[in-house]
Amino acid sequence: MFIKQFYLMYADMKGKNIKTILRTDLNEIIKGYSKVINSLIDFSIQIFLDKNTSKYLLGKTLSIENVNRVIQFSQHFYQGLWLHDSFLLQLPGITRDNIDYIVKKLKKEYSASSLINDHETLYKIKSIIENEDQNKLLEITNCLKQINSYKVNCKVFVEFEPGMEDKIIYVGDIFTIRIEIQKNSNSEFIHSKSYPFLKRESLILLIFDEEKQNILHFKRFNDNSLILKDEIREAARYPGNYKLFIVIKSDSYVGTDQEILMEFNVIAKQREMDHHDIHPDDEKALKEETFMKNLVKDALNTNVDS
Repeated sequence: MFIKQFYLMYADMKGKNIKTILRTDLNEIIKGYSKVINSLIDFSIQIFLDKNTSKYLLGKTLSIENVNRVIQFSQHFYQGLWLHDSFLLQLPGITRDNIDYIVKKLKKEYSASSLINDHETLYKIKSIIENEDQNKLLEITNCLKQINSYKVNCKVFVEFEPGMEDKIIYVGDIFTIRIEIQKNSNSEFIHSKSYPFLKRESLILLIFDEEKQNILHFKRFNDNSLILKDEIREAARYPGNYKLFIVIKSDSYVGTDQEILMEFNVIAKQREMDHHDIHPDDEKALKEETFMKNLVKDALNTNVDS
C-alpha cells in the first residue's frame, strides 16, 4: 500500500497523466497527507528549537536545512511540483511541454513576487502561448492576484509608553521588534492546478540568527487579512551589534519567499530610569532572556569555533 501511495504521489508531483481509476485513490492519499503536513512543519520547527527532545527522538539535532525542506515539500505538494520545477508551472497555460521554451524566451527566471506587477513580462508570456489560447493572459493575471507577494516592514525600538519610542537601545532596556507583513491579496483559497480540494494559505514567519544556523522566533499566520503583525519584546542584557534575518514563507506557493536583513545595536551602558518606570507587561521580558540569550550564545560559539 505504501509503495502505491509513493508512486502515485511521485507521478502527480512530476506532472504525469494518471488514469481516472487511480485518480480517486490519489485524491484520498492527498487528503490524508494534507491533514498532517502543517503539523509536520510545526513539529519540525519545535523539534529544532528543543535540542534535547530532538536528540532523544531522532538521535541527533535537526538542521535549518531539514526545516526548510519540510516547508519546501509543503509548497511543492500543494502545487503538484517537483523540487527543481520552475514556479511558472503554477500558472495557467504553462505546462511541462512548453516551460523550457517559455523560460528560454524570457531569458531569465522570475519569482512569483516579482512577476505579479511585471505587466511587460506577463504580456511576453501571453505572446509566447497566445497560439494556444487567447484568454491565457487574463487567466494568468487572475491567478497572480491570488498568489501573494509581501512587503515586510521591521523596526526595533524601545517604547516607554504608547506613541513614545526611542531607536537607541541601552543595556537593560526592554526593546520591541515589530514586524508588519502587507499582502497584495486576501483570497480565501489558494490557486492550484493539481490540488483537488479547497485550501487556505498559511504564512510562516521565521527569525534566524546572522549565520542562519538557529531559529530565534517562529509564528504561523492562518488568517487572510491584508496586514499581519507580530511583536517580540526582549530585555537587552548584552551590548553589541546584532543581525537578524526575517524570513516569510508560504506553505502553499513556490517562489514567494521573502527575506530581509535587520540590524540593531545595544549600547554598553544603562539608561537612567527609575525602577517604577518599568511597565508590568515587561516583567516577563526581564525574567526571561530567550531571544538575546540565543543570540549571544551563537556569537560566543562562533568565536570559539573560529
